[in-house]
Amino acid sequence: LGAMAGAGGKDASAHASAKLYRDASSVLSVLMKDDDSITLFNEPVDVEGLGLFDYLDVVKRPMDLGTIRTRLNATLSLGS
Repeated sequence: LGAMAGAGGKDASAHASAKLYRDASSVLSVLMKDDDSITLFNEPVDVEGLGLFDYLDVVKRPMDLGTIRTRLNATLSLGS
């Protein structure tokens, strides 16, 4: 994206970034509809409910597809 900024200025870079986020959003939508993803990765791990009290000691930066979608949508709305 940096090379694009030099060639076409900020507009080209912003356009490329917006396209990248839209493409990522499309891929994320497909992943979230997958049967395995729905049950395993779409929501944060229920640490207490599952009795995984050392989970946050082992997994330093937990992430799920729903959180990724929320952050991606927030970024997309900033660009609008």
